[in-house]
Amino acid sequence: MEHNRNRVGTKVNLSGSELRALARVAEAGSITPKLLAETMDVTTSAVTAISNRLVAFALLTRVAHPHDRRSLLLVLTPAAEQMTQTIYDDFPALLAQVARDVSPKEQARLGALLASMALTLERMPT
Repeated sequence: MEHNRNRVGTKVNLSGSELRALARVAEAGSITPKLLAETMDVTTSAVTAISNRLVAFALLTRVAHPHDRRSLLLVLTPAAEQMTQTIYDDFPALLAQVARDVSPKEQARLGALLASMALTLERMPT
């Protein structure tokens, strides 16, 4: 997924940090800059710089926080929503391209491993 994000980022002149920020906002729907900084493990100053650039590119907007007048929320623009959707939509095709050289036996082993991992994730407490 990271490779695919970087491929798309290169096309639109965005850094890895900017793409990760867009992905985090997409996952959350909306997020405060402070929480975004925590989830990205960067400073709030770094998030300010990243969000300023993304706002300038019309990929992110800042809206008033509905419950905290001192805070704001970062929200994707429709253009950013389309870009992040493209990243996720392209991922299965990219995997299929890579998997064509994998033998059927290896594909079966990988499928069993992934199914086992999915079951383990389902059993984990939330």
